[in-house]
Order: sequence, then structure tokens, then C-alpha cells
Amino acid sequence: MLIFRGKLVPSEQALVPADDHGLLYGAGGFETFRTYGWKPFLLDRHLARLRETLDSLCIDNLDTLLMASEDRLMAAVRELLAAHGRVDAVFRYTVSAGPAGHHLPKGAYAQPWDMLTVRDLPPSPPVSGVALRLLKTPRDSGEAQPRGKSLAYANSLIAWREKQSHKGVDEGLMLSTDGFVCEGVTCNIFWIQNGALYTPAVETGLLPGVHRAYLLELAESLGMSVQEGAYDWQALLRAEAILTINAATGPREVGTLLDREGRCAWRANAIAPAACKRLVSAYRESLPQV
Repeated sequence: MLIFRGKLVPSEQALVPADDHGLLYGAGGFETFRTYGWKPFLLDRHLARLRETLDSLCIDNLDTLLMASEDRLMAAVRELLAAHGRVDAVFRYTVSAGPAGHHLPKGAYAQPWDMLTVRDLPPSPPVSGVALRLLKTPRDSGEAQPRGKSLAYANSLIAWREKQSHKGVDEGLMLSTDGFVCEGVTCNIFWIQNGALYTPAVETGLLPGVHRAYLLELAESLGMSVQEGAYDWQALLRAEAILTINAATGPREVGTLLDREGRCAWRANAIAPAACKRLVSAYRESLPQV
């Protein structure tokens, strides 16, 4: 079951027109978020980013959709959780430009539609930390900057396939086309050195994640020095701790960093630095209380 055009329906009834520009051209956007005790976390921020993505694609009439108000979308979240007999799950909220003919658009999109789907919560990360491997596939930043979370997802799919071809790898690390550390296939990257928090700058072509921004705010509130910039692979090898983050998993500590040939290039210390522990604890303490 899913919510399609505002109604709870079986997936086989969610039919898309052949001239839908989300299908034909990737004109649309989506957000992934999760709940804690029936409560979506950072939903307002996810919706704000989605609006920016859709505005850049000239998709109008958003007030006809679930995203017209946070309360309206939250009601749909609760309805879908109840339909699946769950308390918590990971959600994907998708908005497509809608039908607009078999040609490139001549004006703003006026008939968008939306869909809310649900999937299982992610498994707990390994006690030893996740395995992060450097991929050959670069992050193609050919979209508008900063990148929105659009339906044009081919670059990430190619990187995901590469990551899946390597056994025992939890996440793939993508460099920018000019060789700087960018992001994971489905996550943003952070690392800690000498008590400071480092992360690639938006200009590298990464998706400015909602939880990326939130973690930066938490770090600053803890008095940590926060550095964003263009960093090469060697910067990660000097790290005291490496973290990945996305909406589904929250912050995860990296246990091993592998190069493109699958050789271990970096391994986490048995005891994480104090700055890393404080940051991860602050994130977890800020989650909605069940």
C-alpha cells in the first residue's frame, strides 16, 4: 500500500501517464525521512529543500499536494504507518511534474502529482563500524548548484551498482570530477581531526543533505570548529574518525576505509575520539522522544 495522489491505494493502482515529465525527463524531486515514535524527524527542513528543488524545475501548484502543509503530510504518514501495522519506518515522498506532452516543456508545470511510500528501517550498523570504499564513479555535478534532490538519479544508480559489486562494502565514496572528496552514494561524509569537524563544501557537487546541515549546527553548538572545503583523499587518511550521515541512518561511524582496489587504507581506532562521541550523542539526544 502507498499514498498516491492523496489516496491510500495498492501499488498496482499507482499509474503514471506516458507523457509524465518525471518519467520522460526526471522532472521532479523527492525527500527521504524517517519517524521516531510516529513522529517524522526534521520534516519541515525536508519540505523546504523539496520546494527549492521543485521551484528550480518550474513545478507549480504545489498547494494541491500533501506538501501544502506539514500537518497534511504528517496525517498521510500516520495513515500509511497504520496501513502497514508499523510504529516507525523510512518514507520517500516523491513529487513529479506530471503530464506535459511528448516534448520539452513550454512553460511551468501545472499538473504535479505526489506519492508517499514506506520501507523498513535500516539495520543497526556493525559494531566495528561501516565499510566505506572509494569508487571509480565520480560525482557528476551537471545539475544546478546547489544540487536539488531530483528524479534525475542516473549518476547515483551507476555508483550504487559499482558499490554493490564489491562484497562487504556498506557505502561507496564518490570524488568530484576534479578529484576532491564529495559524498557517499546515499550519504554525506564528515571526519574529525584534532577536535575539529571537516566536511566537503557544497561546491564539490554534493547534495546538501538536511542532516548534514543539522550535524553542522550541532557541532557548532558544542563549540567545535567546523571546516568546509575542497579536500583530497589524503585528508581522510589523516582523520581520527570518519562519519556518514543520511536521514534514514543518522550518523554512522566508519570502521574501515578502502581504496579503489579494495585495500584497507584507514582503520578506526578502537576508542572513538571524545569529539566524535559528543557529536553523535548530541544527535541521538535530539531525536523525537518515543
